[in-house]
Amino acid sequence: TFVAGVRRDRVTTSLDGSPDQVDNATTFRVGLTYEIFDGVTPYVSYAESFIPTIGLDVHGNQFKPQEGTQYEVGVKWQPDRHTLLTLSGFDLTGSNRQQTDPEDGNNTIQTGEVSSRGFEFEAIRRLPDNYSVSLSYTKLDVEVSESVIPIELGFPISGVPENQASLWGEKTFLLAGDLTARIGLGVRRMGESKEAAIFSDGLVYRLDSPDFTLGDALLGLSWGKSDLALNATNVTDERYYGSCSIRTACSVGYRRNVVLRWTYRL
Repeated sequence: TFVAGVRRDRVTTSLDGSPDQVDNATTFRVGLTYEIFDGVTPYVSYAESFIPTIGLDVHGNQFKPQEGTQYEVGVKWQPDRHTLLTLSGFDLTGSNRQQTDPEDGNNTIQTGEVSSRGFEFEAIRRLPDNYSVSLSYTKLDVEVSESVIPIELGFPISGVPENQASLWGEKTFLLAGDLTARIGLGVRRMGESKEAAIFSDGLVYRLDSPDFTLGDALLGLSWGKSDLALNATNVTDERYYGSCSIRTACSVGYRRNVVLRWTYRL
């Protein structure tokens, strides 16, 4: 299976007292999947992205959009009709990163670049009696790869955990006719993240954000063309810090969040 696509974006941002900011970008993506053996399917992909950066520098110049490229290679293995295993490796690069102008502390420039490399493993298994379970693990190495400040090269990016893992289980019940119910429980583990910064004294300061574990839950009903789902994240209402910054402070993580959603298929 071969997939190729091209996308054209035009974004207009209006700010009171300033001329409209217009950003244009053309991005591409391409992917190839091939089943070399029964149930064993390697794949490769390449994708581009962009995000508008709002604002002007001290000279009145509009900031350029942040741009990204991603290379990914992996393999999917389906040893039987109830099991799917996926292992992938990826390399992402983000350019036009904003950073403080070393020659003017009141100005912001865009010469920075960040890179993210890592791998991800995911396993999905359907069990007898309408049970299902999924497991995933991600290993990330995110750092500054280009900067006008040479000593900043190799610095970690704040708020990005090096290790992430999750486990989710779900059970489906047949109640009556086409009425079914679903119960799901899961846990997410976010490892510690690191940050490094250079201050006016020329010293490098480093800070670790603590790891945390959160639980999620699902209650759902389906009948006919309707689906009613109650999703809860951080069900135990854990207090934690999402990330900590040397320059500012620690950001408080999201508390318990409950969402009721009804979906009707035409």
